[in-house]
Amino acid sequence: MESRGSSRSRMESASDLISLTKPRIVILVLFTSLAGVLLAPGDLHLPDTLLFLGGMAGIAGACNSLNMVIERDRDARMSRTMTRPIPSGRLRVQTALVFGILLLSLSFPLLHRSTNLLTTLLGALAAALYLGAYTPLKPRSPAALYVGAVSGAIPALMGTTAGTNTIGANGLALFGILYAWQLQHFLNIAIRYEEEYRRAGFRVYPVVEGKETARRRIQWFCVALWIAALSPLWVGETGILYLLAACGLSFYLLTLSVTRAGGLHSPGADRRQFLAGLVALPLLLITLVTDIVLIKSDWPW
Repeated sequence: MESRGSSRSRMESASDLISLTKPRIVILVLFTSLAGVLLAPGDLHLPDTLLFLGGMAGIAGACNSLNMVIERDRDARMSRTMTRPIPSGRLRVQTALVFGILLLSLSFPLLHRSTNLLTTLLGALAAALYLGAYTPLKPRSPAALYVGAVSGAIPALMGTTAGTNTIGANGLALFGILYAWQLQHFLNIAIRYEEEYRRAGFRVYPVVEGKETARRRIQWFCVALWIAALSPLWVGETGILYLLAACGLSFYLLTLSVTRAGGLHSPGADRRQFLAGLVALPLLLITLVTDIVLIKSDWPW
């Protein structure tokens, strides 16, 4: 019985350590990083690609873990985060801190081994912005949104530099798409959980300027996303297939935001906007990569 209890305890601890990394965010980082690799593979071969993705997962997971350490007291005030391993008491702060630091220290050598110095430096910049600027800025200013979006868009750029060792137009275009998408995505989350963010002391836009003004701000973020989504066409990377997807998805998101800001403020409308954004990003990136592959293979489109 004691052996079974000990085994269960170890499994629960391992599960808590995994949840510290915020696996869904790690998956998003891997998806956008891989999109970058597929857009500009350069001389990155499969073994190095896998090592690169492992390094990216480690850096993202470590940053998320250390973020939970820093924000543990505020997490305890929000119903959506109070069950996380640290505020719930399932993991000690010291354990989470050591785990995050160890994971970060192992991930950067892996990243450098599989790619190049430029990509490694970009990874360091993303981590520094996330932990050193975005996280401490959240309780002070809604401008943290713009800083966090930079950190979150860098992995896509890193995917393009991993095999090319240079920052090219396609990488900057992908960075712009991810940056603009995150602005509307995280502001939608802030609107949905405005009361909880207020209670925790986070100065997000809905707390500072109200939900209606924040909804109007999302309209401009959707316009920015539409412009960014068209940027691969300007650099000559894509064709008609991607043009149709970029315009269709961007128009739909913008229409939802205009309708919502115009008076439809129900929780259902907020949720539709949020879910539409979640679906739009993978569809946009998949279409982008597919279109480029078809063009390079002399497909008639």
